[in-house]
Amino acid sequence: MTRWAQLLLGGSAVVAAVTGLAYVVAPSAALSIVGVGADGTNEFLLRTEGIALLASGGYLAVLAARPAPLTWLALLVAAGYYVLGSLVDLQAFANGIVGPASVPSAAVRIGVGAVCVVVAARLLRNHEDPSAP
Repeated sequence: MTRWAQLLLGGSAVVAAVTGLAYVVAPSAALSIVGVGADGTNEFLLRTEGIALLASGGYLAVLAARPAPLTWLALLVAAGYYVLGSLVDLQAFANGIVGPASVPSAAVRIGVGAVCVVVAARLLRNHEDPSAP
């Protein structure tokens, strides 16, 4: 189960870092993927979120490389981010704010969030020490 935790956290680190970099470097292009027009305010807000995603990507990478006894908690936090962010995207789609490209992304992220919950529950139930080889 530790290998699954490392894969989920490592993959989440890569996704957060790549997304964060895109938000910082090319916010208008990132917004256009879901059909949202860019203006100065939107770009500023996306760049701010991009910095947070870059930082969280670094943190997740450390957790993936060196699992700790609270790895299960990191997985639950990642799951919360995936699921809640997807619900926000689906609500925005339902209200016509974003385009249909947000729907498959939300479905995938909800699935990844569910896997994070399952792995976290198994780590906790088995009292597995993720730092063990």
